[in-house]
Amino acid sequence: TTLVMRAWLATRQFNAQSVPRPTDAPRVYVAGMSSARVLIFGSGAAIGWGVVSHELALTGALARALASRSGRGADVEVVADMRITARNALSILHRVDAGAYDVVVVVLGANDAAAQTSLTRWVHGLSGILAHLAASTSSKAQLFVTGIPPIHSVPGFGHRFGIIATEHAARINQKSKELCAPLDRVTFVPLPQAELRVEFSKHREE
Repeated sequence: TTLVMRAWLATRQFNAQSVPRPTDAPRVYVAGMSSARVLIFGSGAAIGWGVVSHELALTGALARALASRSGRGADVEVVADMRITARNALSILHRVDAGAYDVVVVVLGANDAAAQTSLTRWVHGLSGILAHLAASTSSKAQLFVTGIPPIHSVPGFGHRFGIIATEHAARINQKSKELCAPLDRVTFVPLPQAELRVEFSKHREE
């Protein structure tokens, strides 16, 4: 089953090349005092499928929401690729200056759910990501891990394979929730009802 699911995922990823996605700079800035710097890292919703500008994607939506909630400016950047998984994410994240951000949002798991990544490998991969972020960011930085939304609800994923992926996503989400719960500065955010409650009580220290 795993080999069949991985073959199906490869087909989906190939077909996804024709789906609109942002072509502009992967950054959205909302002017304001003492702007909060945010990194969105991963795949899936981080990519911005279906729109041609990051202003209309998760990047822009989060920038505007943070600015409205905090009363500060927001500078949101995204590092995303459709091929990022728990297995290769850390090698990519090592090339990012995570210490430059007040908030890091990790959006991963859909590929792993579809490919039937083992729960042991998922926990190992996510643990490595969070350990790296904890060590490379400020002690005041906030880290978020988003859950995997129901994969079968995504256009083109509604058949049997999508249901199988959704079932595995639920297992991955539970492991992610358990992993994040005891960690300082880390919050697990279920999707699709995700709301990143980021509070900025102090200005960023330069």
